[in-house]
Amino acid sequence: MKRELLGVVGVDSGQLLVVDPSYIPLLPNYDALCKGPEQLKFALGHDGLGVKFSPGFGDGTYEVWAEYENYPPSGCRIKKVEIICIE
Repeated sequence: MKRELLGVVGVDSGQLLVVDPSYIPLLPNYDALCKGPEQLKFALGHDGLGVKFSPGFGDGTYEVWAEYENYPPSGCRIKKVEIICIE
């Protein structure tokens, strides 16, 4: 298993959002996104649009790590992504 720092994410709103970039146009307005942790739902009401939460101490920068695993024959793939909210 390989572990690698992908980078850091900056937070100024006290919230982090995990979402597929193609879904960004479907997101609610900014004010609605800044209300507590939540499973975001598609217009028809089912889960999967995204997940939002308040990390660690809110504003700041947070490390994003990937854990890789080998899956033959396709090779090394990201198995897990971890955001370090509090060291």
